[in-house]
Amino acid sequence: MKLHLPIEARLRNAESALRKAQERHRLALRAGGLGSWELDLSTMMLETSEGCKVNFGLAPHDELPYSRLMEMMLPEDRPAMQASVKRAVETGEGYQAEYRIRRPNGQITWIAAYGRPFFTADGTPEIMLGTTQDITDRKHAEAERERLLAEARAARDEAERAVHMRDVFLTLTVHDLRTPVTAIRGRAQLLQRRLVQMQLPADDRQRIEEGLDWLEASTTQMEVILAELQDVALLEIGRPLELKFAPANLVALARSSIEQIRPQTDKHHICFDTPHEQLYTTVDANRIDRVIDNLLSNAIKYSPEGGRVTVSLAMEPEWAVLSVSDEGVGIPAGEHELIFQRYRRGTNVTNSFEGIGIGLAGARQIVEQHKGSMHVESQEGKGSTFTVRLPV
Repeated sequence: MKLHLPIEARLRNAESALRKAQERHRLALRAGGLGSWELDLSTMMLETSEGCKVNFGLAPHDELPYSRLMEMMLPEDRPAMQASVKRAVETGEGYQAEYRIRRPNGQITWIAAYGRPFFTADGTPEIMLGTTQDITDRKHAEAERERLLAEARAARDEAERAVHMRDVFLTLTVHDLRTPVTAIRGRAQLLQRRLVQMQLPADDRQRIEEGLDWLEASTTQMEVILAELQDVALLEIGRPLELKFAPANLVALARSSIEQIRPQTDKHHICFDTPHEQLYTTVDANRIDRVIDNLLSNAIKYSPEGGRVTVSLAMEPEWAVLSVSDEGVGIPAGEHELIFQRYRRGTNVTNSFEGIGIGLAGARQIVEQHKGSMHVESQEGKGSTFTVRLPV
């Protein structure tokens, strides 16, 4: 009897360890929402765990033979499922499949199944073991995600169509407006020439001259706006601006811009600071003139109380450096790059000053297509300095 005690003790310990392992297995399956099953490949007898039956909407005491499982599976999903099982048996590899079933209450449920075949010593398929899991919630989430993605794609396509229509509208509008603006400016210049030949009282002549000067300045400003709109239309469709390069004197361009804008304000003191009489580089003069005009116009507009506006032009190794400084409202911290984006403006001026936010975006594009750069240094409430660097 004593000889058998150690063996019996070892058997009891082994049985206890097996029960613990089986319990851990059941707990793991339950925690993962998994059910287990075993299929006898010779008789097609199917044994299922309680968790497996729960996945199929059955009670623990309900039977779930293989034939009933096939009946519950939606007909359109059966061929793929049966092909997966057949392939697993033929190759000896495990399979994974997803299919839909109709529960006894009529509810459609998605099942994820995994199975692996086992063979006898002579290679005959014996059994297949596997698991099932209810993945209906995941499938619904995936379907919702696809729906949202489809809506997002449709919204993006609609936005792209709207942008295209806007660009076409901008191009046509600029073309249609440019002709009458040019005609108005030409007529104003003609009247200015005729005025020289007319005999008029000094006061009348001065009033007419001021009116014609204002008319020409306004049409010039309108032409600048139209040019900016045309550039925006080009940039929106990904086309670079068409530049016409030729040698130009930046000193003369800056002086001309200052003289053109000076009559538009009596609050600001505009000064030009440069040690150079001439500073030549190869640029598109009309485009660079627009850049300077834009910076000067902004300096005046965003300095409503007046103050000093300084245009500086200097040389650095391989660069011509133009800067425009003002004592205006400045730009909030964190928005210094934002203002160079199309249709974006500083949050401190959006509701206080007119504008649509295309000037600086176009100006930077012009400068960058000249292989140059533009940046700003600013402090809100203290003013701003915009600096342009152009290669020489």
